[in-house]
Amino acid sequence: MQIYVLVDNRARQGFRSRWGLSILVEANNMKILFDGDTDAETLCYNVERMGVSIEDVDFVFLSHWHRDHYGGLKCLANKVGGRGVKVYAPPGEKSIVEKWGFQVEELPIASNTPLGPGIWSIGPLEAWSNFYEHSLLVVDEKARVLIVGCSHPGVAILAREASRIAGKPLTLVVGGFHMPRKEELVELMNYTEKVAPLHCTGEEAENLLNTLYPHRILKLAGGDIVRL
Repeated sequence: MQIYVLVDNRARQGFRSRWGLSILVEANNMKILFDGDTDAETLCYNVERMGVSIEDVDFVFLSHWHRDHYGGLKCLANKVGGRGVKVYAPPGEKSIVEKWGFQVEELPIASNTPLGPGIWSIGPLEAWSNFYEHSLLVVDEKARVLIVGCSHPGVAILAREASRIAGKPLTLVVGGFHMPRKEELVELMNYTEKVAPLHCTGEEAENLLNTLYPHRILKLAGGDIVRL
């Protein structure tokens, strides 16, 4: 399994940072674009700088309907020339990206839908009234990885459900944790071996993780690649 951090609030030298998140994952002979950052220019620049392609993805996984996660999908739309790439998303304003030529499939609430061999949508779960988010579970022969967008329903809740589906603790939870409290971080670490906090996790939460679990954290930024 290979995980490419295409865009994050932080970036390695030579890459652009943006308030947003986009991750490319390759596993089980599939290629998935998780979220699409805020704007097409940043996403396209970092994709080219990293030397990867996104126009051949099997599908897009949109965690939730906030612009810092879908705005840059126009980069992919421009690359594929309007070809109807499938976007798996929670219920929401799907017309936003359908106008760019994407085919949006809204997944049923709390369905934990299988999307391919070893690949599941966890959720979608309600974060607040009529607003939903889901996360991406990817399992292969070596690793069990949960990729989260902003974890609005709660990162520990998402990880607990993902580890239940995987049948054992996760290898890694990566993405935005959305300023979790200490109690939630402690619970989260019961369900995973390591974490890689990105995007909206927040400085306070990252400092807590560094203090409590210094050997179980991967410090990632835009331009990084994780091989598991």
